[in-house]
Amino acid sequence: MNPNYNDDEEILIKRPTLLTVLCILTFIGSSYTILGSLYSYKQAHVLSANISNAMEKRRDSVNINDSVKTINKKHESGKMRGFMKGMEKVYDENNMRTKAIADIITALFTLGGAILMWRGKKFGYFLYILGILIGTSIPFFLYGNNLMAVGISSFGSFFGLIFIALYSLNLSYFRKPVLMDY
Repeated sequence: MNPNYNDDEEILIKRPTLLTVLCILTFIGSSYTILGSLYSYKQAHVLSANISNAMEKRRDSVNINDSVKTINKKHESGKMRGFMKGMEKVYDENNMRTKAIADIITALFTLGGAILMWRGKKFGYFLYILGILIGTSIPFFLYGNNLMAVGISSFGSFFGLIFIALYSLNLSYFRKPVLMDY
């Protein structure tokens, strides 16, 4: 037994570089998401009106009821109509505000998880995963089970899944106390 070491003292171990980089990237990304979502929430009425006007112009330029179109073009215009309906759901003012709130909640979970992992707490890893799962599932609740929801969810979860895998490489570290290096 080391005479300079008491059983009550903690052995401090330096945080792995990969974990430090991941946490800093999560701090930046989550903070950016929170600020961007606050802006989206406040400006939802303006953004929704601008998108609605642009979609209305697009709808006027594509005359869906034109009897001269071939069957193939009618099928294509039906696809366009479905796509436009999906876009209307995404850019609906209420949905934009709900999505902004959900993004803030997701970012708070991931930010909290990163702060705990920064401090060497394993619970932060699970909190981070919960945040990614919430962020991945929200588009399905808002927009239904359609291509638009799958696209938004896939884009949002891509980096989250990569970060989960990279954070997983540090799981053995979380069992040990951490030296807070500033």
